Amino acid sequence: MSQDLVKFHIPSDFILSRALPTLSEIAYGFAHSWTDEQGVVTLALARYIETDTDPVTEDLALLLSRDHGRVLDILYSIDEWDLDVRKLWLYLSLAWMYENRTSFDDVWVTIDMLYADFGNPAEIRGFNYNMRPLPGEAVGHAAMDRRWRKFLDQEFERYRLRRQNESSRLGLQ
Repeated sequence: MSQDLVKFHIPSDFILSRALPTLSEIAYGFAHSWTDEQGVVTLALARYIETDTDPVTEDLALLLSRDHGRVLDILYSIDEWDLDVRKLWLYLSLAWMYENRTSFDDVWVTIDMLYADFGNPAEIRGFNYNMRPLPGEAVGHAAMDRRWRKFLDQEFERYRLRRQNESSRLGLQ
């Protein structure tokens, strides 16, 4: 597993309410402990039902609970990987934090750690308290919160459209 600074589990229903992860995104989420074996199966099943007839997706989706120990072996059989699987998990982790702020000691410190874990992505620089705002941008927690919310809204729309496009490509809409 990974050596990330931030570790927390994101429930499958939360993930599916915001995106339909690709197979390689599911594998990344599992490798970085964002989801567990049951989550992998749940996400793969949603993917299998909505868009994917890939044999690996089918193998994962149809695993019985007694066979969840096979998840890692099946994930190792993925042939093709998406180019940037991390973007989805950056979005999902920030969305989960936003919805559950009160359960974090200091969300701004956690965002700073996510910023490091995800390789200092420019798209969240505006709400990392250790980064200066761009010239002309407002400062303070309220301004960072607005930029955080804007990022989440944009990403939600991006993944909603991606899901819609995948479904319509297969004539499932």
